[in-house]
Amino acid sequence: MPALHRSRRSLLAAGAALLASAAAGCLDGSTSTSRTVGDDPSHPPESATTDFAVETLRDPSLDPIVPFGFDPEDPDGGRETTEPDASPTTPTPDLEDRGLRNRMWFILEDAHLDRLRFDREPEGVDALRSFLAATDFESESAVLIQEPISACYALSTEYVELEADEFHASRCRRLRPADAACEVDDRHLLVTALRVPQAYDSSPSGMGLGTSSNCRLESVDATGTNGGDDA
Repeated sequence: MPALHRSRRSLLAAGAALLASAAAGCLDGSTSTSRTVGDDPSHPPESATTDFAVETLRDPSLDPIVPFGFDPEDPDGGRETTEPDASPTTPTPDLEDRGLRNRMWFILEDAHLDRLRFDREPEGVDALRSFLAATDFESESAVLIQEPISACYALSTEYVELEADEFHASRCRRLRPADAACEVDDRHLLVTALRVPQAYDSSPSGMGLGTSSNCRLESVDATGTNGGDDA
């Protein structure tokens, strides 16, 4: 029913106008920290940079693509399993019954990349794999994020903040185009890969993901070097 579809999307738009908060999950094991921020992607701080490249994969299935227990620093790649109990991280509240977690991994050398295995390979995995393989680990690090997202919303990485032992990404959440096929109550799985100009020695102890509805006006190709496109 098109009229109902428009009405439900209108309600979503009204909700998006009120959204101005950020959320960060337990991202990379129990020793990592994360912060909840009130940043505004439309007015980045002086420490922010848009000098990064991004590749995204969006899939309507919530079955994990990157295994929950993947550990780049483990010679065996961590626990190759999609069982919900495989990770100590906190479940996403509205998807707790699905066992889906927000996870972030840092891929800092070729050996880390060699240990990465995907639980399934939907369309877009080959592009993701090629994107990660193009990382120059002498001057760059790769960041891999897997998370659920509302089917009617898009998420873009607007800028990152990089320090020797800190990583923070600010993202923008907005409604997808009106012709996007989606149901309000559905969720998709989003995998985001970033190449950032910081060669970390190890996974940073301080990390965070901020999300806001205040977005930059311009849009950049997903594989561009000046920020991230919607996904």
